[in-house]
Amino acid sequence: MISGKKKTGFAFNVDSRVRNDWRVLRAIADIQSKDKSTQAKAVVQLIQLIIGEREEELLQHIAENNDGFVPAEVVYAEISDILGQIPAIKN
Repeated sequence: MISGKKKTGFAFNVDSRVRNDWRVLRAIADIQSKDKSTQAKAVVQLIQLIIGEREEELLQHIAENNDGFVPAEVVYAEISDILGQIPAIKN
């Protein structure tokens, strides 16, 4: 389990195995798609896979720091940062 706290104050706990989960890898690949709909779905899936039930808590945290709005680029940056703090699993 990886625990951390973002500079913005959001604390998280993530199973370190998530970095090697096929669904996470597929979502990351889909984010690179040229299709905006595919990108959006992939970000939603990535959030659910990484923080699961705490999604609403993250969105509320972001809204509190952005005048009540939840900018998509901020959500993606938060999730990317959390994922970046999980060490890669070596085969």
